[in-house]
Amino acid sequence: MKTKIIIENTNDNFVFDESFWHTRAEVIFSNTFELVQNASHLTEYQNLEFNFGLTFCTDSEIHEINKEYRKIDKPTDVITFALFFDDDIKTIIENEAELGDIIISTETAEKQAGGNNLTLEQELTVLLTHGVLHLLGFDHMTEDDYNFVIDIQKQVFDRIFC
Repeated sequence: MKTKIIIENTNDNFVFDESFWHTRAEVIFSNTFELVQNASHLTEYQNLEFNFGLTFCTDSEIHEINKEYRKIDKPTDVITFALFFDDDIKTIIENEAELGDIIISTETAEKQAGGNNLTLEQELTVLLTHGVLHLLGFDHMTEDDYNFVIDIQKQVFDRIFC
């Protein structure tokens, strides 16, 4: 599975290894795609190179994004701006598809990690997997959809950490 990932960190207090997170994002994407590739909306796109952005940010930054785009006046853990699978017009240029962007608040992730008995790395892995699922066109508007997303997240987590 070919992916091109652009990573940005706008949180000066979050020290991260870009190479590590680039590799982790590739592993998450390939595992997630493998687990869901038989979904009807994905089968014809299996041979594409997928591109997406990943931004680590602060609570105040994601709060503003959440307020502006989702009309929710509080920070959240992850926001995904899906392009390719959320649009009827799917642009493919030279066998590449631009999926969109995943934005993760490292501050919220750190708070949640403790509550979930996870390390920050593990929590960020869960949130990144969640974002990848949204980029691939999966949401959680119904209970069945929610259970599907949670199941895929758990399977990817287990593949990486077990």
